[in-house]
Amino acid sequence: MTSKTNLHGHEVVCRTELIIAAISVAYKAVLVAAAVCLYVALARPDYDALIVLVCATLSSVAGFAFSAISGPALLHVIGDPVKAVHIMLVASVALQSYSVWALRKSIKLQELLPYFAGGISTVVPGVYLLLHTPTAIYLVALGAFLTAYASYLLVRPTLRLTNNSLVGRMLMGALGGITGATAAFPGAFVTIWCGAHGWDKIRQRAIYQPFILGMQLVTLAIMVPTSPTVVVRPELLQYVAPAMLGSYLGLWGFSKLSTPQFNRVVSGLLLVSGVAMLLKGL
Repeated sequence: MTSKTNLHGHEVVCRTELIIAAISVAYKAVLVAAAVCLYVALARPDYDALIVLVCATLSSVAGFAFSAISGPALLHVIGDPVKAVHIMLVASVALQSYSVWALRKSIKLQELLPYFAGGISTVVPGVYLLLHTPTAIYLVALGAFLTAYASYLLVRPTLRLTNNSLVGRMLMGALGGITGATAAFPGAFVTIWCGAHGWDKIRQRAIYQPFILGMQLVTLAIMVPTSPTVVVRPELLQYVAPAMLGSYLGLWGFSKLSTPQFNRVVSGLLLVSGVAMLLKGL
């Protein structure tokens, strides 16, 4: 009986390893395809794709702020705000997916549950606010807070929290559910929470990176049936490759940073995000 149990367990482990290996090969194939796309883009410039590549690289060093960085550039080049938002949506999900996969060994599901519990509970109210209140109100409020907080972090020693309470984690997640729906920035408060505890860079990203991706998907799933403008057309999938390639390059940069250097990059991108929201809301 014991030998049969051990044999079954061995088979399960082997199947799991095969699945992981297959997924890893698939991701590498996507990166090769992305490299080919980059070569073609450089030979015959597609400025939309190049913007996605550059902005995905910069934002993936810290793991967020893709929309804040890419939005103004895409809008300037394309001139169509709806198409720009759709490109950012597809590219953001793609680069976040690759980043989460790259960090998978450091991600602990149990540690994420309180954040997701809070976030999922406030997505619907967040979508309601988005559809029924002036966008400028929450963009200016969140933008002003992020700008002030990030500016403080850049000139003064980092704040330190000592109590990683369950209530605190759920509250940060709940705020993320609202800001994800209203300002396309679900990771704002979770990122601040992780940095304020002084955790190392891997632990920080292993929390807020999957939270950002998960909340983006949840928000998208709720918004698609309620907002006719949220439509992902097949041709938008061309931006997946440059986004994932940018994520790969950004994670390489991330690996070269110390935790203090990473924290300053995070503060800088929080500042950029805050200023971008203020400009958009005013």
